[in-house]
Amino acid sequence: MIKIPSNIKALIFDCDGTLVDTMPIHMDAWKIAFEMNGREFPYDFIDSLKGTPLQEIVQIYNKEFNDNIDFEKVSKIKYGLTHETIKKAKPIKPVVDVALKHHNIMPMSVASGGSEYNVHASLTSAGILNLFSPILTSKDKIPGKPKPDIFLECAKQMNVAPENCLVFEDGDFVFAHTEYDFATRNVGFEIFRFENNQAVEHWDNIQKREEPNIFGYSMVDGEHNVMDYEKTESNRMVIQSFVHDVLIQGNFENMDDYINEEHYAEHSPHVGDEFLKLSSALSKSLKDDSISV
Repeated sequence: MIKIPSNIKALIFDCDGTLVDTMPIHMDAWKIAFEMNGREFPYDFIDSLKGTPLQEIVQIYNKEFNDNIDFEKVSKIKYGLTHETIKKAKPIKPVVDVALKHHNIMPMSVASGGSEYNVHASLTSAGILNLFSPILTSKDKIPGKPKPDIFLECAKQMNVAPENCLVFEDGDFVFAHTEYDFATRNVGFEIFRFENNQAVEHWDNIQKREEPNIFGYSMVDGEHNVMDYEKTESNRMVIQSFVHDVLIQGNFENMDDYINEEHYAEHSPHVGDEFLKLSSALSKSLKDDSISV
């Protein structure tokens, strides 16, 4: 049984691929919809957008592939194919067991980018529709994942602070920026890799919670709205290059190729916004691993 940390007061679940095993149904429908519109099925692209509303997926696809595939045609085919098959969805037992165990113990909600019909039909098929309130879907017109808006709205409607909510999502990797409040307060970055609904790898970096730095930035505040989703791949390449060039190779003189000094905000308690101080701190930490940045 998946254990829930003691500071968690509410649970938020994705639906497709998390509570119910519907992803094969959706991927088959996507494949047919693309092929009936004369396109090759971009499996990896669609798989990377799991949880995103259908209309947004089509918009991102058209922008990414410089295409003009028609949303109405795609949605009609896809919804038509899943209308009945979604009713045969099977529960994903390890996650559903968590929901059953905590029913009437703490608030639980569903945050899905799927249609209201598909989400309710699959949860009904799994026999767990009555466990959750609210159940938010694409009908609620909330900005879709990976933006956090739908999770924040679930927390708001359950009247629980977001930091006291635990989210269950599907995908091979889970990243979390977490504040721990056990015997002492710590802040950590957690990375988990999953296979067959179980964690198979874990990395973390945990640091003692400290007061805001001299410029007023704390270890946990800052912008959290995800924007410019279409730039994900190009941004990823910039970060990969930065890590290799600056952090691994130690070419700190190249930092201004990657970081906009005018808009830069540093959240480390040991370093302020001054660009040269960051460069100096990173350089020293490379030479002396006892130095914390």
